[in-house]
Amino acid sequence: MSDSDLARCNDTIRNIYHVYQRFYNPKDIKGVGGSEFGSEIYNHVQFLLTQDRMVFGFADTLDKDLLIRGKMVQLTNGDRREMDSMSNQYRRDSADFESDFLEWPTAKTVDTLSRFHPGLSIPGVKILPLTSTYKTLLEQFLANDHYNLGKGNIMAPAKAKGESDKRKKFLETYIKIWYGHWGGYWQLYSYPYVTKVIFDPHFERALIYYTMIYEGGYAYLKKVNGNWAVIKVKRTWIE
Repeated sequence: MSDSDLARCNDTIRNIYHVYQRFYNPKDIKGVGGSEFGSEIYNHVQFLLTQDRMVFGFADTLDKDLLIRGKMVQLTNGDRREMDSMSNQYRRDSADFESDFLEWPTAKTVDTLSRFHPGLSIPGVKILPLTSTYKTLLEQFLANDHYNLGKGNIMAPAKAKGESDKRKKFLETYIKIWYGHWGGYWQLYSYPYVTKVIFDPHFERALIYYTMIYEGGYAYLKKVNGNWAVIKVKRTWIE
């Protein structure tokens, strides 16, 4: 999707592309919350395999202050004195308060943008969308010979072995791939993988839910001087 093509799209599609372009960069994993495997896992690859579809939706608001105030009202049943006390606490220590009281809303409506091919420019690599056809071919080539979850260590993820491991190492002269944590599948995308983007009604704020290999979280973005900016990235779960 070129800039001129994107300029002809509607507001929703343009903002989906712009948010993703601002967030996605496997060469700068630190900028998207880090990884349990370090920040250099894609430093020596020749190709990045990106998703070719995007799930997106809309929520009534993504204004953190409004959401937290709504939670305060709920917890205090609207009691003015308790509300004032909680508001003062929020002003004193907003980070801890957010972690305890901020609940992001679920999207009211959800849809999927297919044939998602953003224009990305990341030095030193070629970027390819991983279509369902090529995903199937790679999975057939790799086969599925593996050690089960917990082999040798109760915390160890499932791991490719035998011919599957040899073929994985061959492909990793070009790309970086992972065997599925629970076993029985491959993780071929170059992370982070965006599972969903949620916008507010006026495209002023956005929430990205993402996976980073065997863990994931969310990124909170705001429109600043007409451009999307990443405000906060937080890892919230691990397999």
